[in-house]
Amino acid sequence: PVLFGDSPKIENINYCDLFSFGSYYKQASKIYSYILNHSGELLSYRKIHEGIGKTLSIGKTIDIVDYMINHFLFYRLFRVDVSKNKDISSGFICYPTHINNLDKIPCSNEKKYFLKTATAVVARMVYNGFGVKKAISYFYETKDGKRVRTEFDRGFLVFNFDKRVIINIHLDEDGNDIEKLIKFKSNIPHLIGLPGNSEYIMDCNGLTYVGIEKILGNGLGEYGGIQKKKGN
Repeated sequence: PVLFGDSPKIENINYCDLFSFGSYYKQASKIYSYILNHSGELLSYRKIHEGIGKTLSIGKTIDIVDYMINHFLFYRLFRVDVSKNKDISSGFICYPTHINNLDKIPCSNEKKYFLKTATAVVARMVYNGFGVKKAISYFYETKDGKRVRTEFDRGFLVFNFDKRVIINIHLDEDGNDIEKLIKFKSNIPHLIGLPGNSEYIMDCNGLTYVGIEKILGNGLGEYGGIQKKKGN
């Protein structure tokens, strides 16, 4: 995988890999572009099939998507409800192994920066031998007088044998997600990844803050070296 600080020497290397599809090259390129443009979003085989205009059979679409995953053109993350420790069978989320291809997607620079950061974190964890899933939980809130179940994105569940930690990337000053993490606590430790290279600091709510660059550079090798408390 392309890790933090790496400079790939070959541009568009992923498109070279697509030549192995032979006569399906154009359709495979469409599938790759569709998944790339929806990086970080919930996908399914059927959604991809419909997104490229149903130009292939659903079976061939599945074959091509699986080929891309198995040949490391994308990281595919399944979701887990961490509040119940239960895998969610529907849908998956993809990030490209060639991070610089995110420059091609039509979205704001802020979103591209977040996606690149998320992709780099996933790449580092996979490279270091961890399993990675998308961590979510559900909570109920009242909207228009009705009790509605809402899905909450907690970040990435990183695990290896019996060790588990959730990494939540937090790149802006909006504290709403942090408040939800505190309000809807999980018994799994949470790392809050902030811009920069700051050391591990735990707050009074049990959340640990650390610079994203430290995670990308050193993985979780220094996790546990918490220096001081933050807050009262």
